[in-house]
Amino acid sequence: MRAAARHSHPLDKSFCQALADTAANTLIEVKHECRRVNLYRSQFSPLLTPAERASYYASFDASEVTKEIEDLLWAEVIVLVFPTWWFGPPAILKGWFDRFGRLASRTTTRPILAPFSRVCIGYGKWSR
Repeated sequence: MRAAARHSHPLDKSFCQALADTAANTLIEVKHECRRVNLYRSQFSPLLTPAERASYYASFDASEVTKEIEDLLWAEVIVLVFPTWWFGPPAILKGWFDRFGRLASRTTTRPILAPFSRVCIGYGKWSR
């Protein structure tokens, strides 16, 4: 199986980091392929720039996201590990969904995230 694992938590020492490590290591141990990315470490930008918005309905320059698109189209399974903050995913992951939860091209009905299959959500507790 080919898995694209995406993790979105800013701290290296977090419960979500431990979950992401365990998920990726387990996939590799059982002889699956795993391409792993921490959205914070990768410097992924969730922002829609003015130039991107101005050309929203036209062809877009995919050079900055080509590797990510290739990974997602390669994957049979997508594993997402993220905390729930303020009743939703971190903004960086929301921006990731906005960028990659679209059609793979204008000539296909296959979404880039078509193989979306697994989600692991880390919950915490209130600390005082």
